[in-house]
Amino acid sequence: MATTQKPLPPKQYALLFLSAPTVVANVGTWMYNAASGWLMTSLDAKPMARTQVSEDQFQVKENEVIHLPTDARWTACAGRPEPHLYSQGMVGSVLPNGEDYRREDVEPIAIKLLAARPGASGE
Repeated sequence: MATTQKPLPPKQYALLFLSAPTVVANVGTWMYNAASGWLMTSLDAKPMARTQVSEDQFQVKENEVIHLPTDARWTACAGRPEPHLYSQGMVGSVLPNGEDYRREDVEPIAIKLLAARPGASGE
C-alpha cells in the first residue's frame, strides 16, 4: 500500500515557509552588524580615544587663556558677556604626537580659567 501525504494545514505552512526565512534574515543582519562594528574598531589603534585635558595645560594671561598643547586661545572682550575663541590652533585635530584634543573638552576649562582670572569680575 502506498501512502500519500496530506498538504500542510495553513498554520504549519505559515510557520514553516514564512517564519523560517525571517529568522535566517535576522541572523544574517545580526552577523553583518557585529562584523561591521568589529571592523570599524579594528581599523584604528585607538578608537574613540581622547586626550585628557587638565588646567595645568593652560597659560592664563591678563585678557586671554592659551591651551599650550594646541595653541588655542580664548580672550575676554569688553562688552561681550562670553569669552571668545579667536585662535583655534590645533583643537579638533590629531597632533603629531597622537594626542587628540576636542573643542568640547578644552573649551569649558578655558572659559572657567578665563572667568577666574584676577580682575575678571570687574569687566
